[in-house]
Amino acid sequence: MNAHQLQVETLLRRAEFFEGLPESGYRALSQVARVEDHARRGVVFHEGQRGTSMYFVAAGKVQLSRTTPDGREVTIRVIGANEVFAEVILFESDIYPVTAECIAGTRLVALPRTEIHRLLGDPDFRAGFIGHLMTKMRYLTGRIRELTLHDVETRFFAFLDEHYGDSAEIELDISKKDFAAAISTTPESLSRLITRLSGDGAIEWKGRTLRRLC
Repeated sequence: MNAHQLQVETLLRRAEFFEGLPESGYRALSQVARVEDHARRGVVFHEGQRGTSMYFVAAGKVQLSRTTPDGREVTIRVIGANEVFAEVILFESDIYPVTAECIAGTRLVALPRTEIHRLLGDPDFRAGFIGHLMTKMRYLTGRIRELTLHDVETRFFAFLDEHYGDSAEIELDISKKDFAAAISTTPESLSRLITRLSGDGAIEWKGRTLRRLC
């Protein structure tokens, strides 16, 4: 195994998505993967583009969005380090259903669709892989429910918990505009929420630093 393959295998072992794969599975993935570095605002792929790879985020953040029939851009999810996206092109369609844009400097590991299909011929690889696809589907179902039932304040704190843990002081690596998109609200609504939470003594947001005060 060369240095590149060893580096990629080490990265892929961080992904819960691939947890449980046999050793041969990690080796096989590392042999077909490629590493891509993207600057902030770099587009990985556009909605409607033919899909050739699924991706693992080694570092950074990727915003997934799609265009509604009336022309609005809606954020579906923000993908962080050690997560996988675009796996939909493996089974449902070879067209990307969303646009993927990096909202921070990002390193990705690209896994070609044709190679994944070949690897799925191995029963052990297939069992672990499909199991984690089902986990992802359950997450997305919960996300839709969350957007339907929870208000903006609840989504605000849920996003902080999911992406930054329960730290009292957080150094944000995305803009307020991207933060608003990630919790499916407008920048104006986010600004009003921040003003209210700051007035209530719940948070303090200065520059890129957010502090939870209670």
